[in-house]
Amino acid sequence: MQDQDASISYAAMQILLDLEPSAIQSALPALVDILNNKCIEHGENAAYVIRALKPQDEKVVQALTQCLEQHKASPILFVGTLEAIGPAAINAVPTLVSLFEEGEDYTNKRILEALQAITGQDFGLDANQWLEWWEEQQ
Repeated sequence: MQDQDASISYAAMQILLDLEPSAIQSALPALVDILNNKCIEHGENAAYVIRALKPQDEKVVQALTQCLEQHKASPILFVGTLEAIGPAAINAVPTLVSLFEEGEDYTNKRILEALQAITGQDFGLDANQWLEWWEEQQ
């Protein structure tokens, strides 16, 4: 799955999606390893497969959050994967809020949708309100 050629990595991830859910689940540690060690090269492919699994696993959330911090220029797939995980991705809230940027309407809309799915709250694009809420939860 960590082939140097991105097209081979992508093909491997597509094959994983065609397997039974239990087989995909058994690949989760390898997918997390890719997120932790090869995020720039293969992280989007791994996130794509993880999104289908919707795992309730803190290690997955930590790895996705780390990738988000590395991929600030292209966060949409990682944001969508955290949204799919839902409330189990609660620890990604501060990172998601830090990604709000003026002028990036589509990105901000996707971040907001993820925050709503994860928290059940809606503070719009007000980063300060999100962070205040986060502090109250700690």
